Amino acid sequence: MNTSISFIVPIYHMDNKLLEQCIHSLISQLTEGIRIEIILIDDGSTEDNAKLCDQYGMRYNFIKVMHSPNNGVSVARNIGIDNSSGDYVCFVDPDDRMIEGYIQKAYRYCLTNDADIIIFSFISSVELSSGFVNNNSLKLKKISNDELHSISSEVISISGDKFNFGACWGKLIRRSFIIDNNLEFVPGLKKAQDRVFMFDLYQKKPRAFTYDDVGYIYTIENNESSICHKYNPNIIQILEETQKEFEKRNINDEFYDALNSMNMMFLFEYMQLLFTHPDNPDSKEVKINKLKTLVKREPYKTSLKKVKLTSVRKKCALMIILLRLGMYSKAISLHYD
Repeated sequence: MNTSISFIVPIYHMDNKLLEQCIHSLISQLTEGIRIEIILIDDGSTEDNAKLCDQYGMRYNFIKVMHSPNNGVSVARNIGIDNSSGDYVCFVDPDDRMIEGYIQKAYRYCLTNDADIIIFSFISSVELSSGFVNNNSLKLKKISNDELHSISSEVISISGDKFNFGACWGKLIRRSFIIDNNLEFVPGLKKAQDRVFMFDLYQKKPRAFTYDDVGYIYTIENNESSICHKYNPNIIQILEETQKEFEKRNINDEFYDALNSMNMMFLFEYMQLLFTHPDNPDSKEVKINKLKTLVKREPYKTSLKKVKLTSVRKKCALMIILLRLGMYSKAISLHYD
């Protein structure tokens, strides 16, 4: 029997307890008539992570373990794709989980509808702990080419709904569609790698469906020490690399509004992780001067003027209003959470 589904899990400095939960949730997808493989890519991670992966690799013949130097999540996922043999691939982050036995339903719909991609809904770990019950609505919907264009816009503008179209997880993607269209994650990108990958995928007009049944559990870190909250003096450089990737695709006219929204959401993230972060050693005056310099250069200057306030989150819209009014001190004083 051919391999039906390849689960691809990139691993870097992960809590072993969360990683075990992730692996167990994938093992729980084993069912009659579907052959799975789980590919664990140790991206130069900790010794504890490497040992845990090897233990599972020795215990289960359908678990492959790949050890590589730390080259980033893009390279790790590409290694997973290159070493996969499934008809479909399913990307999973190492701190997340799949609903037990879920993949059989999604895979069945892939086959009966000749799908290149099925996008299923997800919940957060917080929602799950609050007593979430899956409604099992089983609503499958074909995505038209016009809708794919709108989805591509959502991916750029960092907006979306329960399907999170910009994330590579929470989906079954036909492996041959990835290979035939030369799709890959851009090596070196440190943030929003999956958004660039998914944008490229949607631009190839896949036969796509949404599946309105929760299959993926996304872990939310609430602690201040998580990577999502850490002071990052390099965040501007990191996200401008993502901007450059979208610029390479010559989409300024077609996705003008979405790009403006993205630039403002990136600016909001600069506020969170740089300008207003408590670990930033700069004085308020220095922060204000750096912020002024930033918003007076492109692409921020134009995006600040042209972005539609309704296209971004409320706090981001408030930031934009303050910056348009030149109220930099007020903008710096906002609480960005």
